Amino acid sequence: MRPGVPHFVFGPEDTICSGGHFYATSLMQQTLRSMVHSFVVSEFITNITHHPSRSLLRRIVLLYRIGLVEQRFQRTGKIAYLFPLHFSIPFTDIEYAHLPDIKTFDGVLDLISACILAILGNVLDFRTYSAPNQRDDKPKTKTQHAMMVAYDRNDIPRNERRAICYVRGVALALFDWVRWNLVITAPDGHVVDDLPSQFLIQILKSIINYKSRAMCIKLRGAPHCETGALRKQAGNVVSCDSALRHLWRHSEGIRDDWLAIENKDGYIVQQKEGPSKNLTDSGKFPFLGFP
Repeated sequence: MRPGVPHFVFGPEDTICSGGHFYATSLMQQTLRSMVHSFVVSEFITNITHHPSRSLLRRIVLLYRIGLVEQRFQRTGKIAYLFPLHFSIPFTDIEYAHLPDIKTFDGVLDLISACILAILGNVLDFRTYSAPNQRDDKPKTKTQHAMMVAYDRNDIPRNERRAICYVRGVALALFDWVRWNLVITAPDGHVVDDLPSQFLIQILKSIINYKSRAMCIKLRGAPHCETGALRKQAGNVVSCDSALRHLWRHSEGIRDDWLAIENKDGYIVQQKEGPSKNLTDSGKFPFLGFP
């Protein structure tokens, strides 16, 4: 099934069932919307969260960086190498087929959506709002509260928080790659200025508005997550990038009630002339140093 499809399992007799989930590049926009819904109103629409699957999303973003920025995958099926020849791993067009098609607007949005999921890795993680070892149905103890306030400790393991920070940097570098290499024209003919930042700010504003409205009608989402805590996490994320930080402060005119791009069929994507800008060579590859 595609992401966000209402479903249930019906067994006419005693049955043992085995299920699973997967992420598809062509469905990243729907995946983003579905994960936002699950975060804000989880108890209303789902009965489980899938924390381990977040590592798959992070690996997918790393794959996009290797394929698009470093151009390690070949459409012709020739072998390329990720590491020096003495420790080589061959890639063919099998991997290339998993990259988003940046010649189409849908493909660009799938790339941006996957990057947004990586950038908001901690924001949309239920464990961010719980203290270490805090149960979903229990308030924080004094010790747990002190751990969160004094040491910024939550229920995400330290090594996973580092992984989230690392891939956030990779996703922000992919944002830069889109800004440098693609010209995106809106249906009315004007060139869109920094679509990645605009879409991320739209998503963040919509999440906060959605959460506020859900709390008003007592729909529960991530345990222990209140609107104030969500705003704090959003502010931490946008502070990692100057373009995001500026747009967050001057976001008038950006919607706060929509998780998609309107009239996307009318957009045109063109690649800028000349060699592709490789951000790993320009010092604009912010791997580390993000909260």
